[in-house]
Amino acid sequence: MSRLRLNQLAATPVAPAAGKTEIYARTSDKTAMMVDELGITRQLANTDAAANTGDLGPTAGANFYLASSAVPVNRLLAGAIVRWRVTATKTAACTGTPVFQITLGTTQTTADPVIATATGVAQTAAIDTAWIDIEMIVRCVGAASAAAWAMRIAHKNATTGFMNQVQDQIFNGTTANQNWTTAGLYLGLMFNPTATTANGVWTFQTVSVIVLNP
Repeated sequence: MSRLRLNQLAATPVAPAAGKTEIYARTSDKTAMMVDELGITRQLANTDAAANTGDLGPTAGANFYLASSAVPVNRLLAGAIVRWRVTATKTAACTGTPVFQITLGTTQTTADPVIATATGVAQTAAIDTAWIDIEMIVRCVGAASAAAWAMRIAHKNATTGFMNQVQDQIFNGTTANQNWTTAGLYLGLMFNPTATTANGVWTFQTVSVIVLNP
């Protein structure tokens, strides 16, 4: 039986000679990496994915961290694409205005700092289903990093339920510079079903995230 054994390295090795590529295992997360003659590092597998294995929630009237949305920042490269997709249902009790946030922190909880916020429109007292797509493009991974993001929120009903209007809600923006080199950082999603007025109940049936590194 043949096998390949890689040394784990805490730091990226120096660039190899011209026409050469080195493969190594990164100590922090045991990911197989390669470095080329220009000193550019890449994961051998440039796609990561995660998803929930059961309903999340229900939650009402408070910030709620979607645990299966967490993405380890140490797996991201400049130019990485992070795509979240969430579906949720609501009860008829909810008439508040929701808030959708992207977080960056080490706890994978509602304590993590918020780096992007989108505020929805008023809901109505009707049962409904929502579909939420979020995409983030990582511009760099360093001590002063920023990312561009966009979000689309659609719902099944016409003018009742998750939104009191027909058209999808679309948001975008750019995060302020943050230090993305801190050990143990995670990107994640935090939603508040009713940041204003009456509490409502949301349940998240599907939460998935796909990371595409260049």
